[in-house]
Amino acid sequence: MHSLPWEKLEYDTELGGYGLDVTEKQLRNAPSYSENDRDRQLDREYQSSVYSYWVVTPYW
Repeated sequence: MHSLPWEKLEYDTELGGYGLDVTEKQLRNAPSYSENDRDRQLDREYQSSVYSYWVVTPYW
């Protein structure tokens, strides 16, 4: 599973939902966590790696 900062999502009114401007390769190489380790997404170190990977300034 992958985490994405909100800044990477863009609302598309025609789509009626959010779209992403990322490649499959970018997503495959992004930080991830497993179904068995869902709490990892709450870990600040993991969150920092996500924001760093996507070159987005963290909200904290």
